[in-house]
Amino acid sequence: MHGSPNVRVQRRVFLRPVGGGRKREIDVLLTSSIAGTPVSIAIECKNEAKKIGSPKIDAYVGKLKDVGIPSSLGIYVSVNGYTGSAIERARKEGIRTLVLTGLTKDRLSAAVERAFQSMVYLFADIAQLQVENEVSTVEEFAELSSFYDADGVLRDTLPHMVWRVWVEGSMPSDLGEHELCFQVPDGWHNVVDGKKVPARAVSAVIRVVGFVVTFSGEARQHTLFDAANKRAERWMTDLAFDGSLEPSYPMRGFGAEEELRKYLKKQEAVKVVGRLRLPRIRAGAMYWPPSERTTKKVGEIMEAYKGGEIPDPRPLKFAEIEGMDLNTVFEPIWRGPL
Repeated sequence: MHGSPNVRVQRRVFLRPVGGGRKREIDVLLTSSIAGTPVSIAIECKNEAKKIGSPKIDAYVGKLKDVGIPSSLGIYVSVNGYTGSAIERARKEGIRTLVLTGLTKDRLSAAVERAFQSMVYLFADIAQLQVENEVSTVEEFAELSSFYDADGVLRDTLPHMVWRVWVEGSMPSDLGEHELCFQVPDGWHNVVDGKKVPARAVSAVIRVVGFVVTFSGEARQHTLFDAANKRAERWMTDLAFDGSLEPSYPMRGFGAEEELRKYLKKQEAVKVVGRLRLPRIRAGAMYWPPSERTTKKVGEIMEAYKGGEIPDPRPLKFAEIEGMDLNTVFEPIWRGPL
């Protein structure tokens, strides 16, 4: 716990007394330098069934004096605490009295607790698109989601606008619905029935959901409390999770923050929770921007329809186009024309 790049930590160090004689054992010796001056801090560690009393503090004061370490640079660590007189005696000498937690009842090893590591994958779904113009206010209308400049060049699409806001992190990631409003540059228009239609207002309702994958493991936690003020001074947690790679993991979906918090709170153990925005959003029957695989697949379906091989497949179904494996959201984005 006391180790750092600028601190050397040694265990069971034997120092020769200042006036000579038999070496004295220091349980843990921390060595560093302040303004170029070497500094040594000695730590005495006691794993005893009873509280540490003042006689042992006196003995430690004598040891520090013997090896030439100021008592103000001494730390005493106990598993079962101290008597009031011991804390007072240490305070007068400038010795910090710390209590270590995290051992088993027999004090022979670190206590092992259950641990859960949960990753919340944040998924943005376009629930509603709306473009207002002189024709009408139309929701989820494909022609109104594409914007052209005065020369008729396609400049942007509404799903792309939403996607950029999502990946840039400029919209909330809290679970639930969020409304976004966009400004369309002057001169941009939609094309409806072959006619240019200027857009007046553009908005979208985005539904953010969370898919949670949880791994179980073990945790060993240790904390050093200051015996005088009961404050945690240092702590350390070692976590170990199952390293096996499974082909798939069960996931749970949540649509509201309160629902997610209740689920995570039920895990009565050490918890590590991460939140990750998925790199693409859902727009209708596919992830957006679409991948090369889905672009090709949709193209093949529509060609088959135009050729009279299949009935009209619209509206396309997400499960048929993307499938139900969340890994497909990480597929490379299609770079060709849409």
